[in-house]
Formats: sequence, C-alpha cells, structure tokens
Amino acid sequence: MEYFNKIQCYRPSIEIVDAPVSIDEIALLQDSVDKNMLGRIKFINYSKGTIVAIFVRLRAANIAGEAVTLEKERFIYQDMKISSGELYGNRIPISLPADARYFSVQLEKVVFDDGEIWDATNGVTCKISQKQIQVPEEVVGKVKKELEKYFNNVNYVRYFYEEGQDFWGCTCGRINRADNEICLFCNNSRRSQISYLIPEKMDILIAKKEQELQKEKEEIYRAKQAEEEAMYRAKREYEEKKARQEQEERDRSFQIQQEQLREEAERKKKKTTMIVTSVVVIIVILLVIFIKCTF
Repeated sequence: MEYFNKIQCYRPSIEIVDAPVSIDEIALLQDSVDKNMLGRIKFINYSKGTIVAIFVRLRAANIAGEAVTLEKERFIYQDMKISSGELYGNRIPISLPADARYFSVQLEKVVFDDGEIWDATNGVTCKISQKQIQVPEEVVGKVKKELEKYFNNVNYVRYFYEEGQDFWGCTCGRINRADNEICLFCNNSRRSQISYLIPEKMDILIAKKEQELQKEKEEIYRAKQAEEEAMYRAKREYEEKKARQEQEERDRSFQIQQEQLREEAERKKKKTTMIVTSVVVIIVILLVIFIKCTF
C-alpha cells in the first residue's frame, strides 16, 4: 500500500523567464494512515551555482475554491545545498489544513552559497504548456544517438521546444529570454531545438528509428532463419550420410555373410564328393576282391 494518496499533482503553467530554479511539480498529498494533508514541491536548479535557500509563498483552498488559513503562508527551504541540475524537495512535506483540496505555490527568492540573492518580483512571468517528449523504450537509444549529432547535452532533452513573444522554453525545462540563442543551463542551442525538438520533427525521427529497428529485427530474423535452415540442412545431410554409411556397412556385412555361406557350401560339396568317391572306390575294391576270391 502507498503511504500517500495524491489528491492533486501538476507542473505549474506560469514560469518566470530566466529564473534560476523551476518548480517541477506541486503535489497535494493525504497520509493514507493518519489522513493528514501535506504539500510537496519539487524544484530543479537551472543555474550554474549552488543554492542554499528557496523562499516560496503558499496558498491552499477547500473543495469549493475558498481560501483556507495556513499556519505558514511563507515557507523557506534552507540549510541545504542544491547543486546545478539537482532535483530537490521530494522528501520535504509541508503540513496543510485538513480541509485543503487545492494547493498552489509562488516562487519568491533564491539564495546562492556565494551570497547572491535572486528576487522573483523583478522577473517577467510567462505561461507555458510544454509537454514531455515520449519516446518508445525500444528506440530511446537510437533517438538519443541521432540527437547527439546536434546537441551538446542530450541528457537534458525532456520537453518539446516552446516559444513565446519574450521567451523560449528549452527542452531541459529552463525558460530563457528571447535573445538567448543558447540555453544558459544545458548549453543546447535554440536553433537545433527548433529544427529537431518540436512534435512534428520528433514524430518523423521516432518513426524513422522505429523503421530502422523493424528493419534490423527483420534482418536478424532472416539471418536466424537462414542459420536455422543451414543447421537443418547440415543435420539432414549428416543423417543421410550416416544412413548411407550404415546401409553400406549392412550391405558389406551381408556380402561377407553370403561369401562365407558360399564358401561353407563349397567346402561341404567338396567333402561330400570326397566321401562319395571314397565309398565308390571302396566298393570297387571290394567287388574286385570278391570276384578274385570267387574264381
């Protein structure tokens, strides 16, 4: 059984252009044992520095959309070090009122380990609707290998490219200013993303790699089939050769047996002839003796 039930889970549609962090997920959870309501926020550090604190403004509402009073409307994540590219906040729950059924978060400040402070009030907000790129598992490796030709860091390709009047959403998730030609986090170029990481182009690339995979599977199948047929022919030829050898051996044995029988018959015939001849000779001798005695 899962310890938490997800009441609400989403990625915010409002982002701040060039923000050093992005809210990757906001979740409203219910403890399946005690039924306590909890909020969870996941951040991604899209800066090159190390973050030591994040200030956020919280809001919760009941099932009717009416605001509910929070113990802390301002929450501070601090005494931590979030490295560049790190996902943070997954294991830090925020206690919420029992009647909370909606939960929202607004980014306020980010503090870096060198003392620099980024203030969200100075940022420009934008609305995004980036969708994650879904690549069939069997062709992930092939698609990645193809994209590596055009991107410095293909490991950060997560979302489809998106752009607005004053911003563009990098496929790593960072929202860049319109005049940035290279993402300030993953270093992948905007031009390459426009060329390859939009749904129409990705559909073509995925279809192409699926065709290549299917062709490889067919070639492997044909090679395996040819190998099996060759093995079957070799086995059949071996069995036929073995059968011929066994038949030849039986024929030789039969011939030897027949020769032995003929030789035995010949010996018996000679023996019989000798006996008959001897008997005749004896009879003749006896007759000669008898005649002599008589006369």
